[in-house]
Amino acid sequence: MIKAWVDGGCEGNNSKTGPRFSYGSYVVEQEGKMPTVQTFELPGASTNNQAEYLALIKLLEDENLQDATVYMDSQIVVGHLTQHWKVCRSLRQFKQRAAAIVRKHNITISKVDRKVMVSLLGH
Repeated sequence: MIKAWVDGGCEGNNSKTGPRFSYGSYVVEQEGKMPTVQTFELPGASTNNQAEYLALIKLLEDENLQDATVYMDSQIVVGHLTQHWKVCRSLRQFKQRAAAIVRKHNITISKVDRKVMVSLLGH
């Protein structure tokens, strides 16, 4: 089974001046090997939750994963995608796009502790 870990963040989130930049990273384990972490900017994200969604979408589109488990530390995003939590207006388009890819490619989304993300992805 293929496993992947993905995280997104927004520097300056909740500040009076607004976000400075958004970023994401992911790593995919295949055949027991962990290649280099992919790190990237996320234009279009102005909150941590938007960055989490965009990082997930980028992972799924770039890697074209099928029948994989994706681990995230975002309780909100995981709750939206697995437990049908109510989605605020500012996240609806992100959730819809991610959910469509998750369904199409039979992806399992799982919550993982933040410490795991830091050890794997470095942030």
